[in-house]
Amino acid sequence: MRRWGGAQPRQPAHRHHGLVHHGRAGAQPVRAGRDQEVTPDRGADPAVSALAIDIGGTKTAFARVSATGDILDSFRVATPTATTPRDLALERLREHVRRTLRWSSRFELCVVVRPGLLAGEDVVELSPNTPAWQDTALAGLLRQELGDLSIRFENDVRAAAHAEVTTGQLRGVDPGLYVNLGTGVAAALVVHGRILVGAHRAAGEIGYMRPDPLSGSTAPEGFPAPLEELLGGQALGRRASRLLGRQLGARELFEATDPLARAVVGQSALLLATMLGNLCTLVDPELIVFGGGLAGSFQHWAPIVRAHLVAGFPCVPELRVSRHLTDGSLVGAATLCRAELAGGRQEPCVVKEG
Repeated sequence: MRRWGGAQPRQPAHRHHGLVHHGRAGAQPVRAGRDQEVTPDRGADPAVSALAIDIGGTKTAFARVSATGDILDSFRVATPTATTPRDLALERLREHVRRTLRWSSRFELCVVVRPGLLAGEDVVELSPNTPAWQDTALAGLLRQELGDLSIRFENDVRAAAHAEVTTGQLRGVDPGLYVNLGTGVAAALVVHGRILVGAHRAAGEIGYMRPDPLSGSTAPEGFPAPLEELLGGQALGRRASRLLGRQLGARELFEATDPLARAVVGQSALLLATMLGNLCTLVDPELIVFGGGLAGSFQHWAPIVRAHLVAGFPCVPELRVSRHLTDGSLVGAATLCRAELAGGRQEPCVVKEG
């Protein structure tokens, strides 16, 4: 058993019965599995810049960040899978890091955001969706390629919440809840402008919550994150494919119209509503903001979730889609880069207005 380790203007929102679909106009989720250039390489720039790296369950993003926190150049690649040998995964990471040197011959610092719990400077525990990086120290590898620079590691969901508090939907919200529904399932609680980290840095790891054993919704025995195995994007796709007898992903499931698919969506929405309702009963948030790949299907499942919340819980907050729907963790990393370059470390658990 593993131990627990040590303002931009808002766009027009479409509101319906406490639901607000408020993502970037025309934004599309990045498809993992191939390199995708988000902005063109512009060559080496002598201006001060930082490197932001967002390691996710299916994709990893690299970005050059200016002193003002703007993402100047970026690209995305597939994250190593569970079957990728660790040595091969590390060698691929080296190649991608070397690729960033086309942007700048020297970065002032590097901010890395990734799933799981940080144990020490950069070792991650409890990260079942990124097994190649489990218990792997990356700081040494990065310094070998980038030189002797300051490197900072943060949890990816808290970084995404930091982006929402700084420039997104959670700015000025108290209390607020950010929920990531992607390959992994996790949350971040914002109270008085601060993101709660917890005594063991495990606050918000709701993927480890146990579904009601009497409800019929139980994860496979022995899985380390039972709620994540039921509601995580890849796990939900596998479960739906098994039940429906055909191959489909989570997005296809939520868009399907046949009765069996709708039944699976309904069961998943009920489970999500139950877990959210329990969280709302504890912290009474003003607003819940959703990020991650499944948030792209918000319009398909959010009305069902809200209906269950209204029917079963006394105080129901507004539900919204993240402003930074496809790149929340990367934007959060860029915001932290800006603070570091300015000479004042800004913790993701401490957010200042203005």
